[in-house]
Amino acid sequence: MSKVNIYVNSKNRKSDETPSNFSVIIPDGLLKVNKHEYFTLSVNSFYCYNDFYQCNSNSNYFTLIFKTSLNELYLTQKLYLNVGNPNIYDLLSDINSKLSGYLTCSYDNIKNKITYTRIYAQTSNYYTMYINAVNSGCFFGLNNNVDISISLTGTECTNPININSIRALSVGIDGDISFNNNNMESNLNNSVYKASDLILQTSVSVPKCYLLNYQNIDGGDSFKYTLGNHDRIKYL
Repeated sequence: MSKVNIYVNSKNRKSDETPSNFSVIIPDGLLKVNKHEYFTLSVNSFYCYNDFYQCNSNSNYFTLIFKTSLNELYLTQKLYLNVGNPNIYDLLSDINSKLSGYLTCSYDNIKNKITYTRIYAQTSNYYTMYINAVNSGCFFGLNNNVDISISLTGTECTNPININSIRALSVGIDGDISFNNNNMESNLNNSVYKASDLILQTSVSVPKCYLLNYQNIDGGDSFKYTLGNHDRIKYL
């Protein structure tokens, strides 16, 4: 059995790729097997800094919407929460600042919910006001891509606020690859299960800006698990 070590470093990515999302393309013919043979993939080790932001471009977009008294769309304003790892009071300050003059929000620490209260005067054009969390529902306590009416008497968010920091690192594999054995996971946008592309999953067990270090001590195969936000990864 032959063994090939593949070293992957995010510094050598394309200019339009990020450290947590980049591609490594192995040229045709570099790795090959004969008929009825197969590859075994293991994650040997990797290192990356714990510099992940929970509130990022994938989770900070929302819109403010006004409709007329005839229920016609009058105004849509695109807005973005600050990128970072906010606590609940940072979040309240950010929302109140970005929606200043339109609404105020207050926090119930027992329920872990925010109440949004409209303060903008009601007119025939600015008749009903809505927030659509788009992809930021965990911060607003609202379901994504749903228009939620904000009343003059206050609208309590649907769900508890979720601003927990990232606790797990997932590593996956993509491309024209199939496994003899697969784990199953639900799709991102629905509950229908599919074959998982995860090859490794590990906890984020170091403080912010410290180095995460994974070593496959026993050399076990890890092709059934996950790969995702990484700075430097070594494959075996």
